[in-house]
Amino acid sequence: MNKIIYFFFFFLIFSCKSSSPPPLPHEIKRPLSVWELEIKNLIDNKLSESTRLIVQKMTAYNIITSSHISYSAIPSEQWKNFEELKKQASSEELILLMDYPNSSVKGYTFLCLLERKELDVYPILKKHYYDTNLVTMQEGCIIYRDRIGNFFVENSIASKRIKENEVDSLKKIALYDKKYQMSYKNELLIQIEPNETDYERIREIAIVERNPIAVLALSKYKQDQDKELIKSLINNEQTRYFGIRCVIHFPDTEFFPLLESYHDEEIKKRTDFSYTTYRVLYKAIVQYQNQESIYLLKKTLTKATNSASEYHKKYIWIALTKYPNSIYNEIFNQLDAEIKQDSLSELYLQEIEID
Repeated sequence: MNKIIYFFFFFLIFSCKSSSPPPLPHEIKRPLSVWELEIKNLIDNKLSESTRLIVQKMTAYNIITSSHISYSAIPSEQWKNFEELKKQASSEELILLMDYPNSSVKGYTFLCLLERKELDVYPILKKHYYDTNLVTMQEGCIIYRDRIGNFFVENSIASKRIKENEVDSLKKIALYDKKYQMSYKNELLIQIEPNETDYERIREIAIVERNPIAVLALSKYKQDQDKELIKSLINNEQTRYFGIRCVIHFPDTEFFPLLESYHDEEIKKRTDFSYTTYRVLYKAIVQYQNQESIYLLKKTLTKATNSASEYHKKYIWIALTKYPNSIYNEIFNQLDAEIKQDSLSELYLQEIEID
């Protein structure tokens, strides 16, 4: 099961804490509306008995899972239902099931359709592109929610079952159709490269929708008129991560005092560390490549509390590994010798590409 993972705040995440799987969403049932019940009965009457029984089991479980779940990687019964659906359901039944009033059924149905190479899935995808119903998914022991329309798009692209021009069409809809408000738009804004055509639309999204990810996309354009938007993100605790991440793309001198002020507060802390923000903070600081940034890094090494120092050193090392520059060699060499003695140093390497 493919999933493009970007922004933690779009999903409800449950951590792995034991070998027992967490409570599953099927324990809470939402009754179908009269209209949904009519649709369900209409579709059920057109299904073979074997397909109908599989769909009933899928609906009862009410989740999309990978083949193995939980901390101990036990086989998923829902995945077994999916395998049975692939074997039993005809293409005509699958197309019917795309309108079934259960998101987990629709999700698995779409995965089945992607494997039917003789079918053109793009018209099916376009029909269900705006489906905003929530679906709960489980991969291993992580459970999260997303809109089922996003699930369709992401798996279509990942499977390469739609053509390049069709992908471009989906991107255009996500960016320019104001009715489209799913997280695929945010994923697109993160990936988008600056071009003259899209700038005004991205700025509209940033201002009208107050979308911090659109401001992040704007930062790649390095336009003076966007500085206030970036500053407002940095000055707001709820959006500071995105504001500082903007500075990685647009290291203007006006932002440095804001980074410095935040930095000086954080290195004094003994608890309540903002790990995700530290990761982008130091990647932003090293973009300046000047004496002020050197001073700030050295200040971290000499002034941070003992409890904060461990984390700040780690993120300085990660930043300098991703963005090496000779101006920082002294600091990097000092940290490199220390970090490489840490048993977790290999894990730190995996964080280099994460923003």
